[in-house]
Amino acid sequence: MKMVIGVTGGVGAGKSTVLNILKEEFHAHLIMADEIGRALMEPGRVCFGQIAEAFGEDMLKEDGKLDREKLSELVFQDQEKLRHLNGIVHPQVKKAVRQEIDRAAKDGTELIVIEAALLIEAGYREICDELWYIYVPAQERVKRLYENRGYSEVKSYAIMSNQLSDSQFRRGCDFLVDNGRSLEETRQQIAKRLAEPKQQRSGQAPGGFPDASAAGNSPRARGLGREVAELKQQWTGQAPGGFPDASAAGNFPRARGLGREVAELNWNCGGRK
Repeated sequence: MKMVIGVTGGVGAGKSTVLNILKEEFHAHLIMADEIGRALMEPGRVCFGQIAEAFGEDMLKEDGKLDREKLSELVFQDQEKLRHLNGIVHPQVKKAVRQEIDRAAKDGTELIVIEAALLIEAGYREICDELWYIYVPAQERVKRLYENRGYSEVKSYAIMSNQLSDSQFRRGCDFLVDNGRSLEETRQQIAKRLAEPKQQRSGQAPGGFPDASAAGNSPRARGLGREVAELKQQWTGQAPGGFPDASAAGNFPRARGLGREVAELNWNCGGRK
């Protein structure tokens, strides 16, 4: 029986690491929605003419192709334009993704994985059996983005502020992969989840915790929640988008300890939320 998993997460969370594990070790068929979107924006493809008409010929390069960098800068500064662009591209991408799923299923593929930046916002819930959120703390993502892509802290936080928040990702997904640990720990979380019988996962609330019996309702989890709230009141340095910057609580030893304990609680409850 085929299973379709949608994988999402913020910039710098290491989604490619998770996808590589799913492909190499669990023989998943990967569908990269963003790559499909780029292909559909090429001259002669279904989205190209609509985008050129909506945003003008100024968005075209001398070779007649879309100037993706210029278009990105335009919509990044204007949410209405961004919604318009997404309204052109995403329905066509979803249609192509459905077709690819059908082809893979006919070939006998049992595990199909979709990666999309706007997995939740674009309504991939209706296509997927479950959605996975790849999680890494914001400060660690900023560090990775600087080391791997040369992004400044300001640029990284600006990108994050235009993406879903951590709580929104958690509410919209069924399972959290903590990718801020070692590669082996990430692999173990994935293997454990895929080994669970499908019926065992049903009856879980969005975010991956079983309903009333969840870890979020345990006394220790409630105590952690209160302590986190108190720490937040002490945070003074805030980067764009409301994330603490390098001088904020993310660097306090107690905050780091809380983060580890929360992650351990979540893992002990089935690696969820």
